[in-house]
Amino acid sequence: MRTGTSHLTAVSGSNLALLVTMASTLGSAAGWRRRWAWQATTLAAVWGYAVLVGLDPPAMRAALVATGGVLAVRVDRRPDYPTLLTLAAALMVVVQPADLWSLSFQLSFASSLALATVLPGFRPAGVAGWVAAAVVGTLVAELATLPMLLPVNGSISLVSVPASVLVAPWVAVTFPLAAVASVLAFVWAPAGDALGVVAGVGVRPVLLVVDVLGGIEKAIVPVGRPAPATSLALWVAVALVLGGLSADGRTWARRCLRAVPFRRVAGR
Repeated sequence: MRTGTSHLTAVSGSNLALLVTMASTLGSAAGWRRRWAWQATTLAAVWGYAVLVGLDPPAMRAALVATGGVLAVRVDRRPDYPTLLTLAAALMVVVQPADLWSLSFQLSFASSLALATVLPGFRPAGVAGWVAAAVVGTLVAELATLPMLLPVNGSISLVSVPASVLVAPWVAVTFPLAAVASVLAFVWAPAGDALGVVAGVGVRPVLLVVDVLGGIEKAIVPVGRPAPATSLALWVAVALVLGGLSADGRTWARRCLRAVPFRRVAGR
């Protein structure tokens, strides 16, 4: 909580995205990616995992979006993830309106929508580019969830961005290794155990980063819970910043400006 890395231990869209990516990679290598049987198998794995972890709002949202993405590929359409996220959230609220007031639902939807809106505009190249993308992605998720978390926690973590950037490379390697190890264990337990040990070694730097940065005395800055007017101003500021970072947001801003009938006043 102090380092803003609790999302690594939560079942979220990243887990299902990893599952879909592995299935898509394997399907592409075998030439099965566009076959209905393989796509149905991928969806069965997605929903099986979502049911296994309890169908909480983040898992349900991710499963709906993954389903939309797989079906879009099936009909030769490019998945539009902001649209899929919004439709998934709307469907969840229609089925269970109480989810709308769930902090888990709000945080999951806000961070996912912000990332899906902003990150497609980045084209990282080289180590510096990927580091910059990791920093921007972390800041975007932090900003998107700040208006909801600040009234609850009343504090801001100063180490969440460096912590997330430092653990990202290790997570990118160890999470897929752990997933493959868990599947491999069903085929041959010793091989799954061996790969699991390798993944465990890669997790140690993650825990080290969290322990060191989380142990800093000034890691958390209490700022108090904002008043309603301050919260509203914060929502507006966050929306403007995220809109400015988004390529689509900038496009729509230019369209709106062109639609405004500006008139020059004589003599000015």
